[in-house]
Amino acid sequence: MASEHQMFNRAQAKWSGLIEAGNLSVPVEIGRTAVISSYFTDEEPDTVTGMSELAMFRGEALDLADRIQQSGGDPELAIDATRHDINRLIQDPEIANIYVIGNGSLSSLLLDVKDYYDWKSVSEATTHIKQGIFVQRQCGNLSRVRNVPMGLFAITDPRNVHAALGDDFYPLNLDDVENEKIKPVFGTDQVDYDSIRRLGAKAQPSNITEREADDAQLQSDVQYRGNFFERFIELKAIAEGRASDSQVIYIRMVKERFGLDLLDFYENNIQLCEAINDAVEAKESWEVVNSLLEQAYSLLEPTTLNAPFLAK
Repeated sequence: MASEHQMFNRAQAKWSGLIEAGNLSVPVEIGRTAVISSYFTDEEPDTVTGMSELAMFRGEALDLADRIQQSGGDPELAIDATRHDINRLIQDPEIANIYVIGNGSLSSLLLDVKDYYDWKSVSEATTHIKQGIFVQRQCGNLSRVRNVPMGLFAITDPRNVHAALGDDFYPLNLDDVENEKIKPVFGTDQVDYDSIRRLGAKAQPSNITEREADDAQLQSDVQYRGNFFERFIELKAIAEGRASDSQVIYIRMVKERFGLDLLDFYENNIQLCEAINDAVEAKESWEVVNSLLEQAYSLLEPTTLNAPFLAK
């Protein structure tokens, strides 16, 4: 099985080849804009919370499409989009810009509990490269060992990938101050694997080697890696009264939306939570950190349907 590095190189070679061959979308000035919203919610879609979140995704997509049209653009909506819908829009040369809305990370948009559309899906689907922008209106968390932005290989200029890099993203509407988190991921049109490694530097202990990281990615699909350990750093900071506003807001959101009191979990499992913090601070290997995170996950999983979300 190919490593992440090899898959990145293949995707980049395909992207370069399509550009060199002139296989591009129509120019932005005459192209349409795809607005894609996912059906996946943090709770079951037939629950009050699930229906509320789904209504927000749909409403945001409709509002965005309306604003695009009012500014002279030509939007194409894909609400509750399937993998087939996204592939179709990726492959439509009349589409020059793409917006995606939903739950996810910097690298992927969640489609179902065990299904997601990520940068590799984008690369596999491409038949040409878009000349416009790719805006990821989802959380931009660094949830993988290597965090390749989802839209990187869909567009001609990497500077046109916009996302909430390294942040949670929960806007109430298109005018919410939360939208300020959506910014260009890159400041240069030259992006290589080292650029991606730098994006993900804070998502793993600094003493892990590239080979170890790639092996770890293949062995477990990063189910417990990425940002999961940060939950315990946030909880300790809150317990000690030194947390930032964003840390407090995230833990409060988990309680309000999911009914899960992580502060209570911390107090009831203080030794395990402290051990996770100590292992991260000591920059232990992922083998050590993940063993502790698995223990925490096994305690969280029976308490909420959203345990997979917390571990991404």
